[in-house]
Amino acid sequence: LSVLSTLTVDGKEDLSTVMFIDKTWLSCFPLNEHTVLDYFSLSPFYSRECNNELVRQQRLELSVLSTLTGVEYTVALHAEPSLFVIQKASRQSPSVTIPLQSYYIVNGQIYLAPSAAAVLSARLIHSVSHLHNALASLRAAVIVRDDG
Repeated sequence: LSVLSTLTVDGKEDLSTVMFIDKTWLSCFPLNEHTVLDYFSLSPFYSRECNNELVRQQRLELSVLSTLTGVEYTVALHAEPSLFVIQKASRQSPSVTIPLQSYYIVNGQIYLAPSAAAVLSARLIHSVSHLHNALASLRAAVIVRDDG
């Protein structure tokens, strides 16, 4: 059981820095579409107040999830055996869910997927850095020509 790199922000754990893996579980069970939610439930990303936990405790079929309202986890994508995407969503009705967060599992390691805003921000910062370097190089080239 491993949880790596946990930090706190305003007294709350910053899960964007967490990587979870349970090697013992993985050595005993195959990770596939049918077991991945059981594995995910061991991680710090899983909320015990979710509908999945209610269904599990009452030993109901997973199909019951669509009749409940509240937070639920579903397998959004799977490319067995090494890649799974778990989606946390707020179910408003049997046909309406609002995505809250995504998690990805790569070779048994669970990570919080970055938000679209975080990805866009990082890309913009990266682009601005390259633009700044290009302008600095251009400025240096112009200064050299003026001296010559």
